Amino acid sequence: MDITPCNRHILIDLQKEEQKENSILLPEEYSPSKPRHQTVRVLATSSDCSVEVIKNDVVVVDTSMIEEVKIGDQILYFVLENYILANIKK
Repeated sequence: MDITPCNRHILIDLQKEEQKENSILLPEEYSPSKPRHQTVRVLATSSDCSVEVIKNDVVVVDTSMIEEVKIGDQILYFVLENYILANIKK
């Protein structure tokens, strides 16, 4: 499927976060809170995007602003350009 974002949106791929082993026993109902920010990989940008990011850039975004869109059995993630906080260059 070929997806082209519109209206200043950026198609992203969520980065896999490493799970750390706990040596502390926690109640079964305990659920850790999501981090406020997350690194993601850029897959595509809209043509009217003013943020200078390109495919495969790794950027920091506000986790609460990631939009999950389900099309058929595929899940896509989008973020509006305003919620990109930093571009990580290696």
